[in-house]
Amino acid sequence: MKKILSFLVIILITVIFQSCKDSIVEPPLLYPSDNFFPNTNGSQYSYSVQVNDSSGIILAGSRSQYFSSHILLEGTTYQTEKDTFTLDRSSEINESYFRKSDSGVFYYADASGLSFTVPDSLKEYLNVDKEYRILFTPLSINQTWPVYRVEFNYNGFGFYVINSFASVISEDTLSLDLNLINQKHLSLKIKFNLELRLSPTSKPISYEAFGWTVNNIGFVKWAGDSELFNFIFNTNIFPMESNVKMDLNHYIIP
Repeated sequence: MKKILSFLVIILITVIFQSCKDSIVEPPLLYPSDNFFPNTNGSQYSYSVQVNDSSGIILAGSRSQYFSSHILLEGTTYQTEKDTFTLDRSSEINESYFRKSDSGVFYYADASGLSFTVPDSLKEYLNVDKEYRILFTPLSINQTWPVYRVEFNYNGFGFYVINSFASVISEDTLSLDLNLINQKHLSLKIKFNLELRLSPTSKPISYEAFGWTVNNIGFVKWAGDSELFNFIFNTNIFPMESNVKMDLNHYIIP
């Protein structure tokens, strides 16, 4: 009897322990082993772009994205991404650098521009992220993560001057025309937020955008505020106070 009781106690403790573990697990994974950001060297993506500005003018253009070789920046190895934007009669070519790990996709954040705009007397009170995280891995519905932050902190008193964060808000089925083939694809819809605050008591200036990513393809659609896309894609080509839409129409993954 004593042995049976001891055995039951052990089982009970095991069940309780397992239940406690289960209760603190993150939201269930939808795609634990899938790839929502393919980054093979030589991969190419072509998007159609449409911009609606505050006056109602519609601008059309394109965005091409190309992944190539690796580079070492501040002791970290990054992959090179080349983006070519065209909008009406304007064009812009940018290079950005990202790394992909088991926990997400991180882009190198060049804060040199911030250094020029902030007085030297205030720089020591700023905590600036060195990277921004565009994607969390593994993805799940309701998953949230910080994208990028610049914090002002003086003697323990602080607030976020720049605060960008993201969350997976839904699972959407999209009808897409990719590589001249119309097919339905299951996507995860991600909401990106960007908040700018000039003081701890001021109301933040807020922007938002959405990205849809498909397993083994990547981002197939973007829509939202131009300010956030200028921030994410490291460009200034999109007019302020406008709405941007991007749709993938062709891609090559070697």
